[in-house]
Parts: sequence; C-alpha cells; structure tokens
Amino acid sequence: MRRATRLLLSVEGYEVDAVASLAEATAAARSADDIDLLMTDYHLRNGETGLAVISAVRERRGMR
Repeated sequence: MRRATRLLLSVEGYEVDAVASLAEATAAARSADDIDLLMTDYHLRNGETGLAVISAVRERRGMR
C-alpha cells in the first residue's frame, strides 16, 4: 500500500518520502525542508502507532 500510494502521488508530481517506521519518519522529518501532508496507518510494526509518528514528527519540527 505504501509503495502504491507513493507511486500514485509521485506520478501526480508530488515529492514523497515513504517510510516504514517511527525512526524512519523522524529521520525524514529532520531532513525535510517542509512537510505539507503526513499520512500514516494507525497500527505499525513493533507496536508503534500512527499517533506516535505524528507526535514525534510534530515535536521534531517544533510544532505542538
């Protein structure tokens, strides 16, 4: 699903970082100039959740 969504958005001209974990998401957020949209599943691997990803990315970007 992640690959298909990435491909669909890329074909439409969007720059997409598709990641598979909380650690990858925070690393991508650290190196991104701007984030316009964050899409995540709720249940991720190793007991991680999409809510944890959103919170970590917001914190990393200085947002609350």
